[in-house]
Amino acid sequence: MVRIVHISDPHFGTEQPAVEAALAQQIAALHADGVVLSGDITQRARREQFRRAHDFLTQLSLPALVVPGNHDIPLFDLLARCCWPYRNYRMQGNTLAPHLCLGPVSVVGINSAPRWRHKDGEIPLGDLKRQLQQHVEQTQRTGSAPTVTVAVFHHPLDCRRRQDEPNLIHNAEAILATLSQYGVDLVLSGHIHDPLMRTSQHRYPSHQLPLVIALAGTCMSSRIRIGAPNSFNVIDFLGQHEAAEVRITRMDWQADQRHFFEKEIASFCRDVGGWQELLPHVHLRG
Repeated sequence: MVRIVHISDPHFGTEQPAVEAALAQQIAALHADGVVLSGDITQRARREQFRRAHDFLTQLSLPALVVPGNHDIPLFDLLARCCWPYRNYRMQGNTLAPHLCLGPVSVVGINSAPRWRHKDGEIPLGDLKRQLQQHVEQTQRTGSAPTVTVAVFHHPLDCRRRQDEPNLIHNAEAILATLSQYGVDLVLSGHIHDPLMRTSQHRYPSHQLPLVIALAGTCMSSRIRIGAPNSFNVIDFLGQHEAAEVRITRMDWQADQRHFFEKEIASFCRDVGGWQELLPHVHLRG
């Protein structure tokens, strides 16, 4: 089994110290193999905010893959936004095309936050194909094909609330088709601070080979939404090759107990027709 912790949207600069401390403690107790942070690392792309995020990830002592979000590009400094939008992001050792290999699980990070977009997500299909091809070639050089391939964006391909549909990444259906073409099984993202886990079949019923889509809420920021407290996902990869399974557990913050608790579990399996949900979601609390 391979276990990944998926966190998103910490928005350092708006972090809640009690939630941050509990998150670090609980991630340590999970004995994960790696951590993925799907963007909006900071609130205002300031160097100090990136430094605090770097310190948080460092204390986890886990292999980490990080992608930028729209908040990780300077908003008010137009010169920096135009000329060196990712300077502070890169200063902590982050890259715009990260890769992470955790045994049979291969993870590729995709930058969906270009400098020319204030909030919306976008990536030209040509750029996406080149990056996915590079990822394929890199995994081939390791001498073993991954059982499961994970792509990480900041901006989501799906959402559960109608008012969030404008926040989906531009050209989402074509991006989805490209991901399938390159063998991606699972897409992780954030941005809207509203967790979700289901197959692409829900929003894109004509998609030939469904994959799994999982969104994480904000893991520690005070910028929460009604009905969506601070949360993160625990993703367990089970089985091998065509019999691969993925189990996603959503962990929700409960302020009165100052602890994250299991809220919901979803399990998926892969067959010749793509990814399917094994059982209806199990709701554990609330």
